[in-house]
Amino acid sequence: MTAPGPAKPFKIAAMRELDAARRLDPGSIPIRTDRAWALWMAGYDGDALAELNTVVAKAPDTEEAHDCLSVVYLSRGDYPAYVREMHERA
Repeated sequence: MTAPGPAKPFKIAAMRELDAARRLDPGSIPIRTDRAWALWMAGYDGDALAELNTVVAKAPDTEEAHDCLSVVYLSRGDYPAYVREMHERA
């Protein structure tokens, strides 16, 4: 994976560590959620949304994933989805 724009060493290192953690425990909801958040922070909105939606489908009561989804949707200006995720989180 190549980061958009100038590479930030901490982002690349973080993704390597999260990928290593995911290989050790591929079904871990917290690891998948944290990795999705890191993807969003690195500018990979689509990949982050796909991963977060997968997490929510597998573990619908995961508040952190709904919280992350709400922020991603808000940043994209998708207010109905933002409100929906906030209600899911509540």
